[in-house]
Amino acid sequence: MNTFLTALNQIWDVEIDKGYININDAHINKPYLPLASGDLSMGTAIAICIGSAILSYALAIMSGSPPLLLIQILCFLCGCAYSLPLPFLRWKSKTFMAPLTLVILMGFTLQLPFCMHMQQYVLGRPFVLTRPLISTVAIMSIFAFVNGLLKSFLEMLLVAYRGVVISGTSSSFMRSKIISIIVHVVLALILWLQSKKKIDLDNFESTFGFYMLIWKARDRLLSLNCT
Repeated sequence: MNTFLTALNQIWDVEIDKGYININDAHINKPYLPLASGDLSMGTAIAICIGSAILSYALAIMSGSPPLLLIQILCFLCGCAYSLPLPFLRWKSKTFMAPLTLVILMGFTLQLPFCMHMQQYVLGRPFVLTRPLISTVAIMSIFAFVNGLLKSFLEMLLVAYRGVVISGTSSSFMRSKIISIIVHVVLALILWLQSKKKIDLDNFESTFGFYMLIWKARDRLLSLNCT
């Protein structure tokens, strides 16, 4: 489904990525992407897009897990609303709807149904809204909102890290408490130091590098909270 979302977005943005359409910001042009660069034909991209959507639904149905099927449906709908240039859609071009879509996808859709699937259909026990799950939903929602709105809202990220640290102190397991506090403090410190040393808002390479650092920190955070 993630392949479908990416393919759909690139199919409808191919002219922008090539640089043929200027939307008052040259930084959005991405001529290196496979479709824009010509490494991938439009026909192949459409086939990948449709095939990925069909395969994701087939796998979800075969799994016999309603939460997994729900994930595919929500991701499909959000992806279409985000990318398709239809009336009331194309949310990626709207200041508020773009980050809201990412919050729905990353903060809730990719957390709650997956946890429900694991608890009910893998472990065979009732779904329980646990403290780690709430913490993960909160931090991922903030990350998604920041990345969707403006990639350099560092203060919001630091607020998120403080929340996770506070959540970690309430853990009943000393090992989890220590690891959670230390790792999140270190990640927050890295982001803060990098923003002070390397961010040049007038330089695309500088802002893009910090943007990628945010995503790497997000992945480390997510992997830690999942374990």
